[in-house]
Amino acid sequence: MIIYVKKIYLFYFKQDCYICRYASCIDIMVKDFSALIVSVIAGMLVLLVGMMVFSSLYPYPMDFDAHNRASMTSFLNDLPNKAYAIKIGINTIAVFCATLLAALISRSKSKLGLIGLMVFVGLLIYRDVRFDYPDLYFIVGLTINMVAGLLGLRLGSRH
Repeated sequence: MIIYVKKIYLFYFKQDCYICRYASCIDIMVKDFSALIVSVIAGMLVLLVGMMVFSSLYPYPMDFDAHNRASMTSFLNDLPNKAYAIKIGINTIAVFCATLLAALISRSKSKLGLIGLMVFVGLLIYRDVRFDYPDLYFIVGLTINMVAGLLGLRLGSRH
């Protein structure tokens, strides 16, 4: 019985694919999808640690409500420029790590790294658009994040 199951597995899942000539399209898709999930989770963990450091440097006021738009806007307006530079640095490191991991783990290096870059930068844009960040922060941060993501993609694709 075990030998029969093994033969079926080898026949269906370990044959060369007729389309792409790789070992198995299913193996590639699973590895690419898991690489995308791992890269987004790793980027989120870097963001979490970075935001913990940021909140220790610039603590929230006692009457702060993160879900209240007016409270968040007043907090953002009171931050110095150095705080925005730190936030851009945190986002840049997170995007770089997420894109680098996506490109290193996946089999289709540059394609999945680019998808990981777009997904992660899209999540950052969604987070930043919800509140009234300064326009300069948004533009400069997005530009630096894209450059860092492309650098991570380039480094990860070489491996």
